[in-house]
Amino acid sequence: LKKLRVLRVFSVFETLDEALFQAVKAGDDLNAKKRFAQRVADAGMQVGTGIMAGLGAWEDRPHAYAAALDYLSKMDNLACLYISKFRHAQNIQLNEHPECPLEEALALVACARLVLPSLHIRAAAGWRKSEGEKARKAGAGNIQIGPSFSERADAGCWKEDPDRE
Repeated sequence: LKKLRVLRVFSVFETLDEALFQAVKAGDDLNAKKRFAQRVADAGMQVGTGIMAGLGAWEDRPHAYAAALDYLSKMDNLACLYISKFRHAQNIQLNEHPECPLEEALALVACARLVLPSLHIRAAAGWRKSEGEKARKAGAGNIQIGPSFSERADAGCWKEDPDRE
C-alpha cells in the first residue's frame, strides 16, 4: 500500500473495552485490529480509527472513553479519529440498547479534541444532519461522512425520522 502512495489506512475499533468489543463485535478481534494499526504505522502510513459513543452500560462509559482516549494518545502515526454516535438502524442486533444522547457524544468529541489536539477528528455515522454544527463546535473537524449505502432503502444513517427526537 505504501508503494501505491496510500496515505492513510483505517483500523476501526468502535470500542477499546475488550469485553464490550467481544459482546458487540462477535467474531472480530480487537487485538488483531490493534496489531494491524501498528503494522500500518510501522510501514510509515497514517493510521485512522473510529470509536462509537453510547456503547455499553451508562455507568461504565466515562471510564471506557477515558481509557480509549489514553490508548489513542499513545498510538503511533494516528492521524484521524472519527466518532460515531450509537443510533438505531436496520440490520443491527443492538436496537434494544438506548441511543446515545447528543450531550454524551458531544462531550466525547470535546474530550477527544483536548486529548488529541492535532488530530483530525470528525463526526461519522449516527449523527443527524441537525447535529453536525454542534459536533463541529465541540471539536470535530470540517469533514463529515455522508450517507452510507446499503441494499435496503434506509440504512438509518442520515434519514431524519419525525418520530425520533
